[in-house]
Amino acid sequence: MTDSPDLYAILELMGRQTIAGKVSEYSLGGTFVRVDVPAVGGNVGFTKLFGAQAIYGMTFVDRDVCLAAVEKLGRVPVTVYDLGAVTAEAVKQRLLESTRVDDYDELPF
Repeated sequence: MTDSPDLYAILELMGRQTIAGKVSEYSLGGTFVRVDVPAVGGNVGFTKLFGAQAIYGMTFVDRDVCLAAVEKLGRVPVTVYDLGAVTAEAVKQRLLESTRVDDYDELPF
């Protein structure tokens, strides 16, 4: 088995979104394009899957161009907008409250 070469690309997505990263094919109940966005500068690295129908453009670039695009685009995996009025502190507090039990039989999951 031979390893496939690393492919880096800038993808143009429906909703006027752009994302850059290492691309590969991923199968999970169907075939997706997997984009591994590297951690660059202050940005956190993350992985997203996209259906082919969501992609209307893909430009292959070298790793250095990809890293520059990632830094410029500043994409994040989840934003406060995605979560509505929920803040990171509120999520942390809810998790702490839901796991404060004296008996493992009382766990909510």
